[in-house]
Amino acid sequence: MLEYKITPEELIIFSYNREHLKMERIAVKREILERLVQDYRDLIGAGDFAGFNRRVAQSSQEVFRESAKISARLYSLLIRPVEGQLSSSRTLYIIPDGSLNYLPFGALMPSQTRQEFLISRYRIAFAPSAAVLLHLLEQRAGASGAAAGRLLAVGDPALNLPHAKAEVRSIARLFTGADTLIGLQASEEAVVERLSGKRRYQVLHFATHAIINERKPRYSYLVLGVEAATNAPQLTVRSGNQPSLSDGSLITSEIAGLNLQGTELVSLSACKTATGKIFRGEGVVGLTRAFIQAGAPALITTLWDIDDEYTQRLMSAFYQNWLKEGMNKAEALRQAQLAIQQMMIDDPRLEYPHPNRWAAFMLTGDYR
Repeated sequence: MLEYKITPEELIIFSYNREHLKMERIAVKREILERLVQDYRDLIGAGDFAGFNRRVAQSSQEVFRESAKISARLYSLLIRPVEGQLSSSRTLYIIPDGSLNYLPFGALMPSQTRQEFLISRYRIAFAPSAAVLLHLLEQRAGASGAAAGRLLAVGDPALNLPHAKAEVRSIARLFTGADTLIGLQASEEAVVERLSGKRRYQVLHFATHAIINERKPRYSYLVLGVEAATNAPQLTVRSGNQPSLSDGSLITSEIAGLNLQGTELVSLSACKTATGKIFRGEGVVGLTRAFIQAGAPALITTLWDIDDEYTQRLMSAFYQNWLKEGMNKAEALRQAQLAIQQMMIDDPRLEYPHPNRWAAFMLTGDYR
């Protein structure tokens, strides 16, 4: 486990496992580290998806080379001081701090001259804190009884994500029992009705849009209706509105009130679902925190706007690896991300394994 603490004048890294607890102090000012993280996110298209695609179309090689330089610089600060204490046979847990909550650690590169990433060496998972991680590992009831092999999957409720429909259908085939809500069927009422009854699900999968309110994270929500997607600019700044089952927006307070006992994994296959408002000492407060409060021991979320086509490929590969190949969730996601990298190299539109298409996805909580 690597736990990071950012101070005004230095970065502190705590590394610990069953054998040792060590601390490293790295002399780097907070503003410099924050600027490196922001510059890297800008170069990999985390803030401007369309602009990134235009730059890749002009020179994919140059875009990759520029991002690799900062990626290697971040690796030298965040990983190299402790890499001698890491083992590829174990899952690497990362507890970020401040701006590091928005950094795709799996995309850090030991060398800017080789197309190798941290995810090439380690399976990686995240946690808001060591205490929360311990809670998630201990509370995992496991899929049993009616929950085992059961899926609730929601796809394209706003009718503008064609690959999300295929994603849901391909995933559903891997389960012995699947409730799929696609298009206009995927209303907020239908989703809450299924989650409020006696039926339990091993996995909840949402292939939709997410609207993140970084100023007031309690109003972040999953889009479960055309109206919620259309009115996103107004809904994200609402302050006094009471949640309603007919507004098509499943907000964080509604999510936190669900009973997800017996659920093993929640996948939020939507844009920016790992983001929210960063509270010092608390981490990110948003959709992830709400699902943890509801009882989910593990989540797959995203750090930026994701590509519809490649997301379908990645999520389908993840579930195949986990459910059919017998990998744990961390390794299943790792192998899916490695597969996407190769697909990108073979894709004449991209030619390089740009982190934009695969590194946004992160596993939080129970890695098993």
